[in-house]
Amino acid sequence: MPAPDIARDPDPVVAVVLDRTHARFFEVSGTRVTEVTGLVSPDSRRDGHYAATARRLLHLKRVRGARGLLLAGPGTVARAFRRSLPAGLAARVIGTAELSPLEVTAPAVRRATSRARQGHRRGVAARLVAALRAGIETGWAVNGTTAVAAALQRRRVRVLFVGGDDGAEVAGAIAEARRQRVPVCVVRGGSAAPLTGVAALLRHAEVRPRKASGGRTRGAIRC
Repeated sequence: MPAPDIARDPDPVVAVVLDRTHARFFEVSGTRVTEVTGLVSPDSRRDGHYAATARRLLHLKRVRGARGLLLAGPGTVARAFRRSLPAGLAARVIGTAELSPLEVTAPAVRRATSRARQGHRRGVAARLVAALRAGIETGWAVNGTTAVAAALQRRRVRVLFVGGDDGAEVAGAIAEARRQRVPVCVVRGGSAAPLTGVAALLRHAEVRPRKASGGRTRGAIRC
């Protein structure tokens, strides 16, 4: 199974706070919030307003380099707007919030974005760990410092996972991953069960060895 797309830290985020006729847009980078051009569609039907808001979001995503989108509105507006988005924008949404464009403030946008970032990161980590567990069985992942070091040397690592072991070999793997700009996922608690110090999702599947006559698989990864 191929390694999943890696959702990088969603910062910077473009947040839109909208109702059925208004839309206000904010760029959130770290803790800094900057409001950018807004949109009013007083004579438009809801679908037309949503379409115009989506076009503005697409433009802002491109020119601002946003990795994440936060959708906010009163009641169920944000969720309804999310369902209307094209797939490319919908994939960038990190969360929704209940805010009104007529009353929203920069601090409120900052708090909503912070909550959305945290939830997004937890979700990404859970999906990656699930992919790691499946990948160890299918050749799309390796487990243990020796196997990970070899994969890093061949520049085949797509995501590095770090469990509870903080020895020199693990520190070396982290340093090499960062040098190669490979994302590092720190796994704590029960979700660290598949790791032996470090593990990695790969860019390409390892060729699975054939079973020997005695039924054992030579070179198989053990967890």
